Amino acid sequence: MKKRVLSHILAVALIILVSSFMPLFLFFTNIDSIRFIEILVFMGTFSGIGLILFTILRLTTKSEYKAATITAVVTLIYQNIGRLQELIGDWFVLLLFVVLMVGIGILAKKFLSEEIAKIFTPILTIMLTLLCVLNTVTSLGKITDKVHLGSDVEIELDERYDYIKSFRTENTESEELPNVYFFIPDEYAGFASAEKFLGYDNKEFKTFLEENNFSISTSSTNYSNGTLECLADVFNLEINTNNRYRTEGEGYCQEKVNHGLIFRMAEDLGYSIRAFQPNDLIGYKSETSQYGKMWSTTADGDLSVELMLEPTIIYPIKDAFSSLMKKVTPETSVASGVTNKLGTSNAEPLVYFTKDKATYPEATFNVCYSLIPHQPFYFNADGSFVKDDSHLNDWSSKEYYLEQFKYSTKLLTESVENIIENDPNSIIIIMSDHGMRTHAEGEAWMNEMTPKDNADIICAVYYKGEQKLDIEGLCGANVLITTINEAYGYEIPLLEQSDSYYFK
Repeated sequence: MKKRVLSHILAVALIILVSSFMPLFLFFTNIDSIRFIEILVFMGTFSGIGLILFTILRLTTKSEYKAATITAVVTLIYQNIGRLQELIGDWFVLLLFVVLMVGIGILAKKFLSEEIAKIFTPILTIMLTLLCVLNTVTSLGKITDKVHLGSDVEIELDERYDYIKSFRTENTESEELPNVYFFIPDEYAGFASAEKFLGYDNKEFKTFLEENNFSISTSSTNYSNGTLECLADVFNLEINTNNRYRTEGEGYCQEKVNHGLIFRMAEDLGYSIRAFQPNDLIGYKSETSQYGKMWSTTADGDLSVELMLEPTIIYPIKDAFSSLMKKVTPETSVASGVTNKLGTSNAEPLVYFTKDKATYPEATFNVCYSLIPHQPFYFNADGSFVKDDSHLNDWSSKEYYLEQFKYSTKLLTESVENIIENDPNSIIIIMSDHGMRTHAEGEAWMNEMTPKDNADIICAVYYKGEQKLDIEGLCGANVLITTINEAYGYEIPLLEQSDSYYFK
């Protein structure tokens, strides 16, 4: 009896190890940017699938060793066969998976004896255990670096915050706090670059802002074409002039974003923070986020959930199912498939403020980061979903970006109208992180773009209905400094600006 219990424990251990290895491997290779709680979700899900299959096979084969061996092989296949998707296509992956499952069943029935399974189970268990231990050991350096990095950034920003606070000349009463709405549309091109490279005059939006008493800058830039680099500067009222974000790595940048001084300043003044975002890019008290999958983003900009599911059989099934639906109902847009959920999530932070149900609690600092007009290009200019999803990441033609750019403008316009109607004594900041970037594909229409063009941003501030801020030509950090000085009794000096600061 005792021997039987131990054999079951060994079999279950194998299933859990083989099911958890891929999530753990992903975590160890991205330990500086992925949270372990996310990995636990996949470990639990995959282990659950494996244990269900093990239980079924245990009942049919009458052997825990055979059931564990077959389950381990099947698990390895379904967690990795999706890697062949780009090489051989969706349907061939599905066909290959079915053939492999049938083949495994036939081979197991004919050749897998109890003795072979007894040998295979402990060997594979030991191998996977050693690999997990090895990955843990090799990742200790990254773990230590992450802990030190967070500590170093906090010290750096504490010093910066003490410096900023020294310029406070008068206190603001809590009842004088206007609500703040900080809109950050990712990769939204400034007026100049939109006309120069897209051939699109965004004058209608500019006129709308002017008519609603926005102070507008038509020549503002940030000094990078990377989101984290730009937001690290803006959120901490500084300018990185030595490219440290690149030399220190994306982890440093993310820590600067997560500990943004503007959030700390807002809370000290008496504000509550509300974050609206499609992911956890802005990590300051991320539990306050109103929207988002909340999956981590790796240093390469990939969502952890995408990286985890992409190698599995789930992706080919998803794509094949989506293709099948389109063949059955050719008039159906992507909105009926899986893709629209991601598109909706990317736009939802902006969509929220266009709706009547939007709330405007007093003394709130609202930061709204949307992933549009940044690719993927899910939307047409009117907000309908594209019918052809083969161009979601296509920069060969400017029209795909331009359509989503126009939709972003539509949402910004409707959001501003809604806020001014419901909260006219507020401060509204519209500032993209960076402008329209030169992409790796080197598309011809982008060839003339310079780093300054890439950094050309939309920049406008509504200040309680008064057009009183002089922000023309100011970088993002200086625009915030100007607004803070006017609203909260500070006299923070503007940062020095120079065209020599631009970097890719």
